Amino acid sequence: MLITVMDVSMSWASRFYLDEPKGAVTLELKSSFFAPAHGLVRCIGKVIHKTATLAFCESEIINQNSEIVCKASATFKYLKKN
Repeated sequence: MLITVMDVSMSWASRFYLDEPKGAVTLELKSSFFAPAHGLVRCIGKVIHKTATLAFCESEIINQNSEIVCKASATFKYLKKN
């Protein structure tokens, strides 16, 4: 479930600065878990680099003690608008 949340946070981040709305698909995703996630957690997704067709993103899951529980990085491809 945490991977899905991180994938969605990165996908939203990848599309946030686009001039026109379009979809994005995950081409690859890598994750690393550092500790179990207990209680409420926060997910932050951000774009590291963007081109006209691709976005390179990172995401973190942070627990209530502000400790990083999991990190992920992914590459997204923008879909052509029909």
